[in-house]
Amino acid sequence: MLQHEGRTIGEVFSDAAARYADKPFLIVPADPARAYAGDGWQASYREVAGVVEELAGAFSAAGLGSGDRVAVLLENRPQMLILKLALASCGISWVPINPDYRAGEMAYVLADCAAALAIVVGARAAVMREAVELNGGACPVVVWDGEGMPLLPVIREAGPEASIEPESEASLLYTSGTTGRPKGCIISHEYELMMGARYASLGGVAQIGTACERIYNPLPLFHVNAGIVLFYGMLLTGNAQVIPERFSRTRFWREVRETRSTGIHY
Repeated sequence: MLQHEGRTIGEVFSDAAARYADKPFLIVPADPARAYAGDGWQASYREVAGVVEELAGAFSAAGLGSGDRVAVLLENRPQMLILKLALASCGISWVPINPDYRAGEMAYVLADCAAALAIVVGARAAVMREAVELNGGACPVVVWDGEGMPLLPVIREAGPEASIEPESEASLLYTSGTTGRPKGCIISHEYELMMGARYASLGGVAQIGTACERIYNPLPLFHVNAGIVLFYGMLLTGNAQVIPERFSRTRFWREVRETRSTGIHY
């Protein structure tokens, strides 16, 4: 397992990309009915690192950096996780948005977290813009379906880079809001990596090897289970996360077989 104590997510991912360069990192099963990657999709650690570097450069050029928060609503596309790594490398906090939120719930989260920017998939752009309007229109909305690079507006002039520490905020995750207003939970770089390390070291029937596993997880990426616990467990051990759109009784075993998954997380 990669050394993670006293380090940031960006530092750990840089090591993983160098060590496991051509190993698969993110895998999407084929599904012709899905709006993206109908034939399936796969990216290695090296390939993801290249995209992360480009995205980080775009965020820096937009004037975003340490202390900022960016709301992200890309459903279960793997770019949710790629964006997470890029934001973390810049010291920006990832605020994943539940795609089932209504405009009022989104508006509350955007205001509560003081999002500097919202990145949203085209299919959810209308409800995100409605949410922004409910807040007075202060948060720029960027539509991105995962192809190419998102076109980011300049939020402010780029300043000197602030330091990123293990204690720095990496994510702000919100509850579902079913029993009241959604509640935010601040999670640091250190804590996210600790969760992944704990998952990867459970042993027993959950024994995780190094650079040999493909773990299938149909849970939503805005949730801590798929977006942090398993994600960093895979990153720290050089393994791959298999990301279907959602659980499907009829596609489940076919997707497990076709992606050559070695384990299932549910």
